[in-house]
Amino acid sequence: MAACLDEKFESLESILAEHLPADVLAKVNLSLRGPGSIDLELPAKAKETAKKNNFDLQGYEIKVGQKEQSRPSRLVRIGAIQNAIQKPTTASVQEQRDAIHERIDQMLAVAHECQVNVVCMQEAWNKMAACLDEKFESLESILAEHLPADVLAKVNLSLRGPGSIDLELPAKAKETAKKNNFDLQGYEIKVGQKEQSRPSRLVRIGAIQNAIQKPTTASVQEQRDAIHERIDQMLAVAHECQVNVVCMQEAWSEY
Repeated sequence: MAACLDEKFESLESILAEHLPADVLAKVNLSLRGPGSIDLELPAKAKETAKKNNFDLQGYEIKVGQKEQSRPSRLVRIGAIQNAIQKPTTASVQEQRDAIHERIDQMLAVAHECQVNVVCMQEAWNKMAACLDEKFESLESILAEHLPADVLAKVNLSLRGPGSIDLELPAKAKETAKKNNFDLQGYEIKVGQKEQSRPSRLVRIGAIQNAIQKPTTASVQEQRDAIHERIDQMLAVAHECQVNVVCMQEAWSEY
């Protein structure tokens, strides 16, 4: 995966590497990248273009522990763009949109240089509640424990977007999450300016970061059924949080 982060500070990776102990950094990288990741040597032209246009470029390879059972192995390069507005919020919607499109064009050119097959583009939503299923302490608590407040603010800007505040989630939802051993976090992103073409609306988005529940030696059907059962638990929590849209993620590299 190659991630392009357009921020006004040093890259997220360098901040974490500078301030976190090696063992803690390994846990954070496990959450951010997935298991078994290694840094990729990206093309010189791509790195030069990223530097020229002032965005950070990172690449990681995720090793697959076991071949798929139902289809041949294949190499897939995925590019994830973390975007940011390029114009003041007082500018018109069209000006902001055009500036973002121009910025994304620069990043897509870099993705092309890196031979990316699939590009994921991100926008900042009004609200998001994230359910993370991990085998260790939550990413947020690890970062809060080990990073200075000013550095943590920069990291949260990269992870959550600008102007985010913690949400007070329903007690029943937190109890269910704790009972089923997954982390529940909620953030509100403030919108600086109302939309010009339609009335304001409240959107609650739930993002599920899933994990396999069975050993990789289990059959595909057993693993799938266990994941579905796990997602059902998380969807129940999303319902308690009055989520409107749920985004579900699968850890395909483990199959």
